[in-house]
Amino acid sequence: MKRLKKTSLRVLWKKLISNWKTKYRLVIKNDSTHQEKLTFRLSPRNVFVVVTTSAVFLIAITAMLIAFTPLRVYVPGYTTPDEYREYKRLAIYVDSVDLLVRQNQQFLDNFYKVINDQLEKEELQQENQKQKVNDETAFEKSKETEKMEQEADEIVKNYRGGASGNETVPLVKRADIAAFFPKIPTTGMLVSDFSIAERHYGIDIQNKRNTPISSIEKGMVIFAGFDPRTGNTIIIQHAGNIISKYQNLGNIMKKAGDKVESEEVIAQMGHSGSAEKGIHLHLELWYNGFPINPLDYLTIN
Repeated sequence: MKRLKKTSLRVLWKKLISNWKTKYRLVIKNDSTHQEKLTFRLSPRNVFVVVTTSAVFLIAITAMLIAFTPLRVYVPGYTTPDEYREYKRLAIYVDSVDLLVRQNQQFLDNFYKVINDQLEKEELQQENQKQKVNDETAFEKSKETEKMEQEADEIVKNYRGGASGNETVPLVKRADIAAFFPKIPTTGMLVSDFSIAERHYGIDIQNKRNTPISSIEKGMVIFAGFDPRTGNTIIIQHAGNIISKYQNLGNIMKKAGDKVESEEVIAQMGHSGSAEKGIHLHLELWYNGFPINPLDYLTIN
């Protein structure tokens, strides 16, 4: 079968080659009078050249019409000038939004680093070093100066939970917030105390689920949402650079930007964090970027 096909193709090719330059005449006559109207002298070569040239010409004309005239909008895949300008504007807008998202993400990373109590040892060491240099350059080395430096060192040790074991704010700092009288946020049993040495910067109060939790003092909510480590969290900014944090909450009743009054209910007790202490409230107080013991300031009506 294949041999027959090959033989027929060879015969057809030979005929085409042999008749390549053979002249033919195409006559167009009037059907009623048989009068000749048009006569064309043709050959296979002439027909091939004319057809090929016409095809190339048509392709070139079509390409030019599509590329340089408004007809290209009717071709699938091409856009109108208005659509092109809109796409370009959207591309610029998306790029600006992406930049803004990255900037916001960087801000949130830094913000979560603060609210998650990630106090870096290097930063604390740098603070101590700067304080030491300032103390050394501020006073001359004398007996009175040495005595003042020793007193300053004792204050730092007391603040950091040193030899005395007093893990509270120094009296100097406490005097700055003497007018701060926060109220107890909820009822229950105190199960964990404040300890800087153990990196536990607050107190834990345990009670039943859905026990109301109120703001310890009036202020503004600067964060209200879920944190993977601390669970549902509310952070309130109070006057005098004081911040209170309520973690491991159940239902949250406030949102960022809300103003709250002292003893106003802001959430319910729950167990939304990763701690293994059951249903409880973790309360923290921060003053000028440093944690302070809530038990030193909470007052009971």
